Amino acid sequence: MLQKDNIDKLYQQHSQMIYRFHYFRTGNRELAEELTQETFYQAFLSYDNFRGECKASTWLYQIAKNVWRQYQRKKRECYPIEKLLEQIPQEKSFDPLNAYLAKEEKNTFCNALKQLTKEMQEVVILRVVDELKFSEIGEIMNKSETWSRTNYFRAKKKLQEYIDNMESGD
Repeated sequence: MLQKDNIDKLYQQHSQMIYRFHYFRTGNRELAEELTQETFYQAFLSYDNFRGECKASTWLYQIAKNVWRQYQRKKRECYPIEKLLEQIPQEKSFDPLNAYLAKEEKNTFCNALKQLTKEMQEVVILRVVDELKFSEIGEIMNKSETWSRTNYFRAKKKLQEYIDNMESGD
């Protein structure tokens, strides 16, 4: 029963984080819930293999990433980045001008993000959306902390260059 208690604790502590991971990739609440449940089911099945060499959250992210990849392979569809960013809640007070500008900024950011490699996109999403540390990103992606940090800053530079070029009309 110790294993079940540990999984229950992991679920209570990390289910929201894993749900957000899936939600920002699918843009669909029901699917995100389903993938979150699958993530914790896989964690339950492989709990005996967890040796504690990394943080539990990192281990769960790795499982979630594998669940996401399995889903993608199964469906062969990837949710457009625009739809993901539309799901980010807006400010409570609605101002049409600010709403328009925010939408334009999202569109610009989405277009810029599409210019990055899949790895760089993943690093940006893990850092910006999931607010993970570089060491955690490195563990999730089976790379070093330095690799994560370097790729994040390269991605930021490329994003800025793309946005600057769009604004200057090049």
